[in-house]
Amino acid sequence: IIGGGIVGVEFAQILARLRVEVTLIGSRGTILPREDPELSEALLTVLRSEGVRWEANTRITRAARRAAAKVVMGERADGEQVEIEADEILIATGRAPNIERLGLDDAGIALSGRGIVVDATMRTTNAQVYAVGDVTGIYPFTHVADYQARIAEHNLLEDGPPVKSDYRVVPWVTFCDPELARVGLTEDEARAGAYDVVTATVPFADLPRAMTMDERHGMVRLVVDRQDRKILGGHALGAGAGELIGEIAVVMEQGLPVDAIAATIHPYPTMSEAVFWAAYQMVNDVLTPPTAANT
Repeated sequence: IIGGGIVGVEFAQILARLRVEVTLIGSRGTILPREDPELSEALLTVLRSEGVRWEANTRITRAARRAAAKVVMGERADGEQVEIEADEILIATGRAPNIERLGLDDAGIALSGRGIVVDATMRTTNAQVYAVGDVTGIYPFTHVADYQARIAEHNLLEDGPPVKSDYRVVPWVTFCDPELARVGLTEDEARAGAYDVVTATVPFADLPRAMTMDERHGMVRLVVDRQDRKILGGHALGAGAGELIGEIAVVMEQGLPVDAIAATIHPYPTMSEAVFWAAYQMVNDVLTPPTAANT
């Protein structure tokens, strides 16, 4: 499998669990390079335990047939040449918009390197034409395409001021086992943005619900700006991680401080307590120095 992103990782695990020998090839040092490095590494450990072979820092340059096999050839970051034989090759290096032969130039619709150019209302450079979904190259997710479609529908059919898209809070999930979910910034991205960054992490192993489900592998991590106490990013690895990230996304979208989660009663025993305890730890231990009153 060529590509260490979401699709490549998901299919690597699917095929490995079907007893297929899988080699996953990526041009970066780890899988899922857009995710929190610690969580990506933890997921890679799981994949390796299931038999997936990981070829890091390898750029594939060509493929060929050799007798009954197929061969991919490339180069590692240190210059070493590499050849890998396989029965089949799966290319999972990302999506490209299918816009050839549509006559977009004739319609006055501009293109960028990633797709059709749209403004915040989803309108193209032809005022009569709107574009949504992967063809815009903004975020290749079904839920983002649905969000864009609702904006375009409103702006096409409703009177009044146009609705504008806002991508500051976009959650996504890698549907492996365990799931890996994210919204907002990683710690490294936040520090690069000159925020006063603090983090809090709660392992699933501490949760009663995770113990009863025997799903102790995973964690929730919050990235917060110390100055305004707002959540900059949320990350979850483990069973139901995709369900947990929604609460964090709502708080971020509404511009609420992390205190909003810490002050909310969460049902016991549930996996949602991971989000609660991460927020509680942030409020009482990280943002506020521990004292006899709050320990």
